[in-house]
Amino acid sequence: MNFEGNILGAPATVIENCPPAATGTYPTMLYEFAASVVIFGALWALRKHPYKSGWLFSLYLVLSGAWRFVIEKIRVNPSYDLLGLTVTQAEVIAVLLMLLGAMGLYVFWQRRDREAERAQARENREAARGRQREEAAR
Repeated sequence: MNFEGNILGAPATVIENCPPAATGTYPTMLYEFAASVVIFGALWALRKHPYKSGWLFSLYLVLSGAWRFVIEKIRVNPSYDLLGLTVTQAEVIAVLLMLLGAMGLYVFWQRRDREAERAQARENREAARGRQREEAAR
């Protein structure tokens, strides 16, 4: 079976690790694009949240991992037996991303102490000015 757009010119079944195309597959790349736009919108809306740095990235890991897990259910990919479960490699990675993101959300959940951040920034600026004055005096 040789299909249009095959850059190698070989039948798809001959190419290593390339199973023949399944009929009636979903356009998952369009679903992924739509989900990515929705995730971007949610993260953009939450970008000025009062939580510590790292919280937003952790939320991204959870959302993208969850979507990856969902999309893998309709994808045609090789399955593996892992601890009695039939999973794809992408599903395992998605679960790991969600777990990593959940741990990050737990760690970074505390609210920022903006006053302490401002005081630290002032202290850093004053220390830098002091160093500049010392260097200029030499």
